[in-house]
Amino acid sequence: MLINDPDGQAAHVTKSHQLETTSITKTQDRHENQDSGAVWSYCFDAVNPVAADDFFIYIKNTNSHDYVVTDFRLWSTTTGGNVMIHKVSGTPSYAAGGTDVAAIPRNTKFTSTPDLIFKTDTDITGLNDDGIWFPMTLDNVGHMEHLQTTAGIILGANGAMGLSWSAATGEISGLISIALIDET
Repeated sequence: MLINDPDGQAAHVTKSHQLETTSITKTQDRHENQDSGAVWSYCFDAVNPVAADDFFIYIKNTNSHDYVVTDFRLWSTTTGGNVMIHKVSGTPSYAAGGTDVAAIPRNTKFTSTPDLIFKTDTDITGLNDDGIWFPMTLDNVGHMEHLQTTAGIILGANGAMGLSWSAATGEISGLISIALIDET
């Protein structure tokens, strides 16, 4: 039996009868971005939580598809604070009315927007803390800290997360990257 590539060239087989192949590996979010443009950046600036341990970001998946939060890039105007990344449930209430954060596509060929709620506020209440996924320490004023996880945080249908700030003072700015997981 002969195996040929699309150009009619015979496949190479090693002495131990193994087919030689070449593969290209890329991350899920890079694949989604190139294939469908389904990767977005959410940028927020100078959110100033009212008190220590207040939630200042709320993100919820309103779609039946899964989204993966791939990384966080955050910085602060104060030192020694921890951002806690929580799994949450409940109905958010926004002290200052909540500010919608726009999704910025990471591929200029596409203009799709995700089915997510992404809001910032000075004090988001009404959320149940269902556990902490990750802590993130912001040690230096204005220095961007980067948290990237190999597994990401997958937000299934109606899945939600919140970010809280341990310090009682300081503004937080940042960028959070989110991608659609397309299982087709």
